[in-house]
Parts: sequence; structure tokens; C-alpha cells
Amino acid sequence: MYSYLHNRYNTPTMIYLENGDHILSQEGVTQGDNAAMAMYALSTRPLIQTLSNETANNEVKQVWYANDSSAVGSLAGVRKWGNT
Repeated sequence: MYSYLHNRYNTPTMIYLENGDHILSQEGVTQGDNAAMAMYALSTRPLIQTLSNETANNEVKQVWYANDSSAVGSLAGVRKWGNT
């Protein structure tokens, strides 16, 4: 998967406009790319793990689905989670 993603996104993608001009897409993923969700999942895994480690004493429970996340717990714990 890494090889595909690296080859696909290591250079900016040209996005063509109606008037014939183009702009360069230099961040994010290309809409319609079948590997976009896998790339997102792989890239957010370190963030999820860091947040989990920061709140390891069960003061916060976190839930992730696609590109959404939420947390529940003590006010102080959720604040710490959000600031991490």
C-alpha cells in the first residue's frame, strides 16, 4: 500500500478547470481514489494511539468512524484529549 500511495501522491496532481487552466493539488487525496480511505486510516492511526496513551487511565473513551471522532468522559479529561 505504501508503494502505491507514495507513487500516487509524491508529486502534485493537476486539476483541470473548465476554462482550460489547471491548478496543482498538493495536499490531501484525490476525490474518487479507491485508496483514499486506507490512506486516511493509516495516517490517523498515530494520532488515535497518542490520544489513547494520553488518556490511558480511562478518564476518556474515544470513538472514531471514517473522518469523525468524539470523546466522552470527565470534563477535564475531554479537555485534555481535545488539547492533545
